[in-house]
Amino acid sequence: MTAAPPADAPREPVIGVVGAGFHATTNILPALGLAGVPLAALATRSEAGSRAALARFGSDGAAYDSVEALLAHPGLDGVIVVAQPADQLAITHRAVAAGVPVFVDKPLGLTAAEARTVARAADESGAGVQVGFMKRHAPVYRQLRTLIADGSLGTVRSFSVQFGCDSTPFCRTEAEFVTLAAIHLIDLARFLFGEVATVHAVNSGAGAHVALSVTLGFASGVAGTLELTGLPSRATEVESVRVLGDTGFAETTDARTLRLHRTAAAPADLVPPVAPAAPAATASATPATAAAPPAAGPAWGTLAEADVVLHPAESAMSGIGRDLHLRGFVGELRAFADAVAAGTLSPDGAWDNVATMDLCDRILASSAANRAARPTADDVAALVPLVFGEPGAFRDEMVARIRSGRKTGSSTLAAAYPLTGTPVPQVGERRVLVDSDGRPAAVVEYLEVTETTLVAITPELARHESSSVDAWRAAHRDYFETLTDPIRAHLADPTWTLTDETPVIATVFRAIPL
Repeated sequence: MTAAPPADAPREPVIGVVGAGFHATTNILPALGLAGVPLAALATRSEAGSRAALARFGSDGAAYDSVEALLAHPGLDGVIVVAQPADQLAITHRAVAAGVPVFVDKPLGLTAAEARTVARAADESGAGVQVGFMKRHAPVYRQLRTLIADGSLGTVRSFSVQFGCDSTPFCRTEAEFVTLAAIHLIDLARFLFGEVATVHAVNSGAGAHVALSVTLGFASGVAGTLELTGLPSRATEVESVRVLGDTGFAETTDARTLRLHRTAAAPADLVPPVAPAAPAATASATPATAAAPPAAGPAWGTLAEADVVLHPAESAMSGIGRDLHLRGFVGELRAFADAVAAGTLSPDGAWDNVATMDLCDRILASSAANRAARPTADDVAALVPLVFGEPGAFRDEMVARIRSGRKTGSSTLAAAYPLTGTPVPQVGERRVLVDSDGRPAAVVEYLEVTETTLVAITPELARHESSSVDAWRAAHRDYFETLTDPIRAHLADPTWTLTDETPVIATVFRAIPL
């Protein structure tokens, strides 16, 4: 006979679940059982489907065919929502409006704006919200967070995250990959390092194939990178985090192993460094009870470094429990049940989710901006051509210098623009650099456009083309003199002459490779 729980033991809350799809039946419902939380009720699109799912998990809970019926379950303390991403927002709104604490799997809203509607509704009703970012409850990441917080690594400076999976079967776009798959690692970065001040993201993939590189700068001063890939080559999922501090670093592997490396400068709470043995000729001079002083010399001459590897025990009895515990599913559901029972779940969880969704939005916006900055073939075809002289050696040299970065500016007589029928460039404008074969060689984006003269050119402008102002003047005076006859003919002025005061348009640009 099973012993009855003590009279003063807290009762398990009455928890209902919405959804019995693949994720719910593979992870959430099994983890709920491992967390020791009874499944009081379940709602799917049909009562028969709900009853079958309850039977599968050995529950005698109530079966319902709608969210509304579930929310009316007698004594309901909280609800877990594991539905399709497009449905979760509306279902959570219903739970919050009814004042029922809710655990909802990510994503809660597909944008920060959508997530904010739930947060405001939760504020109004007072209903608590927890979003299913299970990595926050994974033992490896909780231990890593402790190492960061307690100074075990010294001052944390940077980190790198690698995550890859084959998301192509369920993510058709970059946005779906970010909000349905990579969002866990994006949220984990906030969980470990706080709020993000700057974002720069580049996706070298296209469509369902995503290869996203993200650089984050945090308000705390920490900087880090996220390598997030959704490609068929990642059929075996990979996940790792490395955090570097002044006196040590820590790295995780696939949310199961944590390696901590410490230097001799770190507090001596790991294996202490061993002093080198005294030379045989002098060993007798040192009392047996005295510690040999550390010898001066290179760090590699002693055992001064220490590594500790933490990992779970392996057992044939682990079953699915090991995976669900280590990935954080059991911990997040136990935390939800405990908060519901204690009455401590608040709308703050919904606002925390808004911050994660806002970071997702910023990553996608940065990626889109950088994608737009890379000119397409159609973009290039629509640009004004930029040519240097006639096809041949001179033009080839100019193209080569621009593509190599040796030439980042150009200076042209103001009178030459109407001569060629080309407008004076504007800051921010792009033109296509054309080689001697008439092919696009690069895209040039103008950063500065200044009207000056041969005598007034500044060192700052000249250095974009020449080693000095004198070298710039000599080269350009010689070239501009070759334009005398064409300019006189264009102006119908046989007296036009190049002088030190002749207007010159000096530009500064950057070359965008094609």
